[in-house]
Amino acid sequence: MELVKLGGAALLDGLQYIGLDMFPDVFRPLGNETIRTGTTGLLRYHRRDVLAPAGLGHLPLHITEHG
Repeated sequence: MELVKLGGAALLDGLQYIGLDMFPDVFRPLGNETIRTGTTGLLRYHRRDVLAPAGLGHLPLHITEHG
């Protein structure tokens, strides 16, 4: 949220998407259902609890790295 405040309208106008790096099984292998549930939860959390309060909830999410 601080970055959005500092960047103001110029930042918001210039953003076209939000990139998200996610590695749900970085420390141990997870089964398909666990990864599916974890990924869904992570995306929901990121949009609702991180992006929306910062005024960025309307932007598309792009998974930029995964593993």
